[in-house]
Amino acid sequence: DVGVCMATPGEFHLLPTRYRIGYTMYESDKPLERYPEWRHDCDKADMLAVPSVYCRDVFRGFFKRDTVVAPLVVRDSYYHPKKRQSKAIFTFVSYGTLSKRKSPLETIECFQKAFPDRNDVRLVLKTRFGVCGYSYHQLPQLDDPRIEVISTGKNQQNPKGELDWSAE
Repeated sequence: DVGVCMATPGEFHLLPTRYRIGYTMYESDKPLERYPEWRHDCDKADMLAVPSVYCRDVFRGFFKRDTVVAPLVVRDSYYHPKKRQSKAIFTFVSYGTLSKRKSPLETIECFQKAFPDRNDVRLVLKTRFGVCGYSYHQLPQLDDPRIEVISTGKNQQNPKGELDWSAE
């Protein structure tokens, strides 16, 4: 009877259930400027769940049904946090399949524009399926030594057999 779809609003209508909950986390002040169809797409959901008060306020601007905040959780079976010492170089990390939704090219461009001449920062893009599901040839030549793309090839497993994205 109830279905939950974690995606951008255009996917909510795909739920084959009577009651549809859309979970989305698009981080933009004015998403309808770029995606005006989202007003219609969100109406295909009976409820929206978002990870923050900020997202709730953005979507409440045009979605008039119930919008709840459901923060993203970190499961200790997948992630093993470690207290780290401060380092001279601050590292920005992007985990996940580098699809167009993750915008690896835009992430690299944004990093380079924000920190054009700083050597105290770096960017690491960590993926398991290359870029956009293909090889790394989807990215331009990375001549910035502060930017690194790491592929696990597949999800690494810790000794307990659980997925572990914290390796490397």
